[in-house]
Amino acid sequence: MSVEILDGATIVNFLEDEEAFNAQICDRFAHLDSDHDGRLSYGEMLKELQCLRLLETHFGLINSTSITLYMTH
Repeated sequence: MSVEILDGATIVNFLEDEEAFNAQICDRFAHLDSDHDGRLSYGEMLKELQCLRLLETHFGLINSTSITLYMTH
C-alpha cells in the first residue's frame, strides 16, 4: 500500500488545470462504469465508496449506520 501526501497548492493546481482534471475524471468514470452504459449504478458506486472507506462492510454486509451517515451529509 502506498501513501501519498498532497498539500493544498498541489490540489489547487490540479483543479485549475482543466485538461488534466477532466482527463482524470473521464478515466475514473470509465473505470467505474463496468457495464459501459454511460451511467453509474448503485453497485458500481458502492464498490468505489467501499474502496475509499466511505462505506464499511462487515462480512460482506453493508453497515447501515455508515449509509445513514453518508446519505444525510
